[in-house]
Amino acid sequence: MAVANYYCSIFKDGQVLDYNDYKGFQNPGGGSLDMAVIRVLGMELQILAAGPLFQFNEALSLAICCTDQAEVDYYWEALTQDGGQAGPCGWLKDKYGLSWQVVPERCYELEKHPDDAIRLYALNAVMQMGKIIIADLEQQFGNPAASS
Repeated sequence: MAVANYYCSIFKDGQVLDYNDYKGFQNPGGGSLDMAVIRVLGMELQILAAGPLFQFNEALSLAICCTDQAEVDYYWEALTQDGGQAGPCGWLKDKYGLSWQVVPERCYELEKHPDDAIRLYALNAVMQMGKIIIADLEQQFGNPAASS
């Protein structure tokens, strides 16, 4: 239940929909086994906490599209604390090893901008960042929103 509660505490719409603790189950990998269904960001996710038997890797990642820098900062801080790890290009791993990309909407807008110079600048800037900083994306061109 700790994993389900962790994710539900981070996301404002987080909700545990179902939980099963399989007490007495002989987990071949050792440790306990429990399963929860949670709702976060409008998605229902089933979480299997199976001790060392199953581990997260980058084959599964979730993206959080943020409206502004405050939201980017909130999710970045919440998901990297208590053992999470910051990564490149807006990617991070939370304390359970699940990969997330925390991306401002503005990043997507600039990466699809009709002006090649702006689009390439934004792509190259993101490649140099850990947490994405909107002001740094707009630094060279001012705020190109008016021309998009």
